[in-house]
Amino acid sequence: MTGLLRNADVVVMSSYAPLLAKIGSTQWTPDLIWFDNTRVYGSPSYHVQAMYSRNRPDVVFPIKVEPPLYAVAGLAQKEGEIILAVANPGGEAVAAEIDLRGVVRVAPEAKSVVLTSAGPDDENTLEAPAQVAPREGMEKIAGTGTQLQLYQQAGCRVLGIDPSPAMANKARIKLGAEAGVVLGDAIRMPFASASVDLALMSLMLHELPESVRFGLFLLKASNQTMRTNTLAF
Repeated sequence: MTGLLRNADVVVMSSYAPLLAKIGSTQWTPDLIWFDNTRVYGSPSYHVQAMYSRNRPDVVFPIKVEPPLYAVAGLAQKEGEIILAVANPGGEAVAAEIDLRGVVRVAPEAKSVVLTSAGPDDENTLEAPAQVAPREGMEKIAGTGTQLQLYQQAGCRVLGIDPSPAMANKARIKLGAEAGVVLGDAIRMPFASASVDLALMSLMLHELPESVRFGLFLLKASNQTMRTNTLAF
């Protein structure tokens, strides 16, 4: 399926067969949708087909992925969304890091849809139709110093803060030793009061509790300037 999605510019449709199967009246078992006279459920393969069909990019991006994973990435132009589809054919979980290169700005959260179950031997049945099914969640996205790099190139001395060790490390590599990138969060910043001239908060304010959204406690009294790049809340 990742191969079909990777060639979405020429692959218009795909079809699964056998499609429908009535329980007790089949000659083989790899059917997509099972039913009896009153009930119906989708197999894991049905959910795979549905997930790929509902998340199709219009433009496919070049991607580098390490085995054993298979992946494809692209842009859904109408929605303005980046879609990343990853398949793990193995029986063990694989830790992976996503690096979006060339992207200037991303939202603070990403929607994740994972086809999973409680155990590797689970199967869907009429009595338990959703043992293997997609689970939706929201994933936090941290920064890698891309915007700070623009200020650095303009001659500014930059400080960065991020709660993710992996993202903070990427920012350190990108910005160099002269930049101060530390672990932390916006509620308890590890910087002294009145220590900076400009606070840059990118798509972050609406993630904070209301009581601290307007706490400009880092800015110097001589230059009360804040640059925000966020959505209305």
